[in-house]
Amino acid sequence: MSTLPKLPPLTSPADKALLTRWKRALHFRVGEPGLAADEMLPDQSRFPGQFFASRLVVEETLGYVLGIAALKLWRAPAGEPVTVAALCPRWPGLFGLLDDQRIATVDRFIHVALNAPQCLPALVARLDAISNEELRQMALLAVRGGSVPSIFDGLAE
Repeated sequence: MSTLPKLPPLTSPADKALLTRWKRALHFRVGEPGLAADEMLPDQSRFPGQFFASRLVVEETLGYVLGIAALKLWRAPAGEPVTVAALCPRWPGLFGLLDDQRIATVDRFIHVALNAPQCLPALVARLDAISNEELRQMALLAVRGGSVPSIFDGLAE
């Protein structure tokens, strides 16, 4: 992932308190042993109902980040060929964790897989390069109304 953009610091106590609430809610544990799949992604019931920007903008961008996390969660194990067939058996459980915004990210991934399968290894490498902490930073950018880099940029679709 490219360097994430920096947003100006928050100055009001209310905004700082809201950011703290979001930080508590946005924990990614993808790949940590001993956890069920739903424990590896943030619990949406803990998300504050308040946003720093338009709810629509935040939901779209945060959904994109959560979609990336879901793709990381269900990607083919290392050493297994990266193909749609290798990914599909893992996806039935995925859809229970998705809303419309996350489904759009998964749909774009499927589009690349079907229309430009030669790009799959690069796309999976991009997913692998994103750490849980980077997912969290991307999600925090999203809740503040910032944009996050696309994992799809530069891929021939």
